[in-house]
Amino acid sequence: MTRLSTGLKAAGLALILLSPPAVAAALPKAAAPAKTVVLAAVRKGVVLTLTADGKPVARFTNSAAFNWNELGSVVIKTAAGPRPVFMLSPNYPEPEDSDQAGDQPNYLFDETGRLFWVIEGQFNPAKSVLLESQHETFSVGDYKASFDLEDFSRTPHLKFVFKSNCYADEWVSDTELKAHCPRTTANGEVVETDAVVRQVSPTQWRLTERALPKAKLKVAPDNPATLFNELATGVRAKPEVQTLPDDLAATYKRF
Repeated sequence: MTRLSTGLKAAGLALILLSPPAVAAALPKAAAPAKTVVLAAVRKGVVLTLTADGKPVARFTNSAAFNWNELGSVVIKTAAGPRPVFMLSPNYPEPEDSDQAGDQPNYLFDETGRLFWVIEGQFNPAKSVLLESQHETFSVGDYKASFDLEDFSRTPHLKFVFKSNCYADEWVSDTELKAHCPRTTANGEVVETDAVVRQVSPTQWRLTERALPKAKLKVAPDNPATLFNELATGVRAKPEVQTLPDDLAATYKRF
C-alpha cells in the first residue's frame, strides 16, 4: 500500500463592473467565497492533537505498542463537494505479528475530528477513487490476480470489479492506472504483460491489455488466447460504517 501526500492550491476570481449606480444596484451580489478550514497537527510528547482553525478537534495518545503518525492533510472529493481531511496511520516499532509488521490502513478524520474513511489500498484523493489489487502465485503455472476500484465521491459509492486475471499497481493520472496481466505459457512459465486501465465515463473504467506474450499460451478460462479487454460498469455499494479497531479507539478522543 502506498502512502500518500498531496497539497491543495485554491484560486479565486474577482470581477469589477463599472456602471451607473442604478444598474449596479440591480445586479445580483456575488456569493462570498467558501471559507477554507486550516487543518494542523500539534505533537507534544506522546500526544498528537488535531486542530481546525486553531481549535482542537481530536487527540491521539501513543500506546506502548504503537505510535500515531500524522501523514498530512488532503482535500478529497465528496458528493457534497471538496472536503479537507487529516490522514493518520499507526506504526508498530516492535510488531508482534505479520499484521502489525505489514502496511497499516490510513485513517481519515474530518475537520470535526470524526473518523471519515478508512483507506486500505492506493487512494487517489483528487478523484476519491480507491484501488484494491491482489496478485499471488499458488503454484507453478497458477498465478491469480484481481483488482477493483471504488469511487468514494458518490453516495452511495460505486464499485468497479474487474474479472480479468490482471492487477493494477500504479496511478499514472487521475483517470489512468498501470496494470499487468500474468499469462501462463504452454511450458508453465508465467509472463506478465503490460495493460492500462482508463476511465471512459463517470460510471465506467476499461482494462486494455497491450500485447500477448510471444510464447504459446496455455489456454484456460482465465488465460484466453485473446487480449484482455474489459469494461467495468460501477455498481452501487453502500458505504460501510467506519470504525477504529479497539486498540486504536482506546487512544482516540474527539472534542
